[in-house]
Amino acid sequence: MRTEYNKLIRDKIPDIIEKSGKVFKIEQYDDEAYKEALLDKLVEEAIEVKNSSNNHIMNELADLLEVYETIIDIFDLSDQEIMSLKEKRFEERGGFLDRLRLLWVDDKEKLG
Repeated sequence: MRTEYNKLIRDKIPDIIEKSGKVFKIEQYDDEAYKEALLDKLVEEAIEVKNSSNNHIMNELADLLEVYETIIDIFDLSDQEIMSLKEKRFEERGGFLDRLRLLWVDDKEKLG
């Protein structure tokens, strides 16, 4: 029975599949498709973090971090600049530790 994936995989997955005795087909992404696949993988990993149990959340966060680091490399970004921007945004907008949920905003100005 064939299972279709059509997604970005880790570099050693073909070896793992081959050692299991299964038949498979892979191809290599071109540059633009690879960037798009990385962004799709970021979303996939984020969903896996969201859906993971407490026992597996560290594994899923590690996968998410792997994708994050690859995106930084492939998009020629600076982790240091991203962290600096993160700190700036934290100073300006805060973090998420207060557990605040925005329920609504009225577009009318406050009265008096």
